[in-house]
Amino acid sequence: MKIRRLICPGIADGVNNHIYSGRVTTAGGIIQSVEAGDFAVEAPGDILLEPGQLLCPAFVDAHGHSDISVMAMPEAVGKQAQGIAFEVSGNCGLSPFPLTEKNRAHLQELYRQYQIPLTWSDHDSYQNELRKRNCALELFSLTGHNTLRAAVAGYEKKHLSASELQDMQLLLDKELSAGSPGLSLGLLYVPGCFATPEELCALLQVVARHNKICTVHLKSEGNELEEALQETLQIARQANLTKLHLSHLKTAGAANHHKLPAILQALQTPYMRVTGDVYCYDASMTQLSVILPAPFDDMDDIKLMQILQQPEVFEQARQGLQAQRSMEYWQQVRLISAAAPFDAYCSMFLSQAAQKHNTTPAELCLQIIRQDAAGARAAFHTLSKKNMELLAAHAAVVPGSDESARNTSYDFGISHPRGFGNHPTYFALRRSQNCNIAGIVREMSALPAEIFDLPQIGRIQSGCRAVFTVLNTGEYCARSTFAAPHTPAVGAKVITL
Repeated sequence: MKIRRLICPGIADGVNNHIYSGRVTTAGGIIQSVEAGDFAVEAPGDILLEPGQLLCPAFVDAHGHSDISVMAMPEAVGKQAQGIAFEVSGNCGLSPFPLTEKNRAHLQELYRQYQIPLTWSDHDSYQNELRKRNCALELFSLTGHNTLRAAVAGYEKKHLSASELQDMQLLLDKELSAGSPGLSLGLLYVPGCFATPEELCALLQVVARHNKICTVHLKSEGNELEEALQETLQIARQANLTKLHLSHLKTAGAANHHKLPAILQALQTPYMRVTGDVYCYDASMTQLSVILPAPFDDMDDIKLMQILQQPEVFEQARQGLQAQRSMEYWQQVRLISAAAPFDAYCSMFLSQAAQKHNTTPAELCLQIIRQDAAGARAAFHTLSKKNMELLAAHAAVVPGSDESARNTSYDFGISHPRGFGNHPTYFALRRSQNCNIAGIVREMSALPAEIFDLPQIGRIQSGCRAVFTVLNTGEYCARSTFAAPHTPAVGAKVITL
């Protein structure tokens, strides 16, 4: 094995709360030793970092959606430029496995923009496919409840039979045994939104037996946030779950900004470890179809596109949407991605786009969804910046981009700016809150690795993976905006020895 040495003017190891100079020795992709002190180059293969460069554990994105995008764009420029080498994926109930004849075609359609055939069936075969593609970003993929449910019972609105629930438990047990770090719930989305508390409890019992984590995209992050938190905690307690993670913490909508104490209280739950992740922006982003009124909110993307082709159904949806949403609301919804010809309106607020299209925002919204429900995404500028900052400062909260790995081109879709800038934005925020650099590095590396039980990453210690982020703390910053969302960050570089 070739021995490599890094001579470092500064090391933030993810463990200690201070920076120190030292030497890190690696061999075979594993850290062999970490020595504090001042060292000189001794051999031709030694690497001497420059003054101002800080050696850190490679950063972890605690909440990503790169499951398929990283296969189409294995360079993962948007995340690599932030210093991110690892991602917890399969979030919000949507994972690329398990696949059966009941969900494969649906997911192939959902991911069609990436032009990647979904040829695998489970965690192991999916990970094998990732390894073949030599991706710059390594994924630790949760098992998504929506994918799991659809693999057994499809996407219909239904209560599961006893045998279907048992089949789900067996499938989940298999994926967790194979190395999936936990279960993710996406209770806002089809078909996860159809799950009863009893179904969720039965699945969380499987997670608890494995002593793994459950992540939750809550049923509501706005009007019913407090109720959603209470229900989730109650189910987790009934299942004897020990680790619960709340995804992309937020209080959505100005009328709900006062509900922050409910989140803070949940993070202090005494009978289990509750953690969360946050992105440092005042706009969320998800599929445009989530704003539709009943009964359209219970339909999957394919069914929506089909049923909205019927003029009378389209008109019913238009009337319901127009009655439900004010003009002020449409002034807060920014179109991020859409199929042609509506892609001309990307980055515009729907109020502005509707004027250009000579129609109402509700009608334009439905036209966009009818054309491509799966690909139509929007940013919702309804979040509280103050609440986000308070959450980011919480000891149980880590940064998560809630985005896919992409390159600088827009060939495979458009990212929220957080996809190219969340970690440096988080870094700058925490610095403004007087957190020391070693502590921030821990929050972007060792802490998420600990939360998701990934012991070989996140720390510069003997026995850990030799994957590092070299950080220039004076230059590290985000440059992505809604006008230019695929502008890479500067000041960080991932190296693997």
